[in-house]
Amino acid sequence: MPHYKPHVPSRNFKDSFLSSVVGILEIFKTQRNARIILAVAIIVVIIGLSFQITLVEMAILILTIGLVFVSEVFNTMTEEILDIISPQYNHKARIIKDIAAGAVLVSCLISMAVGCLIFLKRIF
Repeated sequence: MPHYKPHVPSRNFKDSFLSSVVGILEIFKTQRNARIILAVAIIVVIIGLSFQITLVEMAILILTIGLVFVSEVFNTMTEEILDIISPQYNHKARIIKDIAAGAVLVSCLISMAVGCLIFLKRIF
């Protein structure tokens, strides 16, 4: 588990923004699934451009990709917090982690359904 510095409130917008960037970079550095989501997102956007989907369809794809990524971020946050609160195995913590992972799965399924609605009519 990475060593975290105590949180110091941000003094200005720039500090807040930089903290946000550090958080996003930490997700990509430490979370394999976040890197997979990014790779799939890039592929889907490229496919969308090659199929010349509409701007509205591209916006919907980007929103659903964002849904999946944000779900993964919250899943990671949940796991990290529970590992701090309960470093030893705890059945209730395991259930909470499973629920958070389930939220990621649901967002992936929604994203796949949206992708099918947008792309299948162009393929068949």
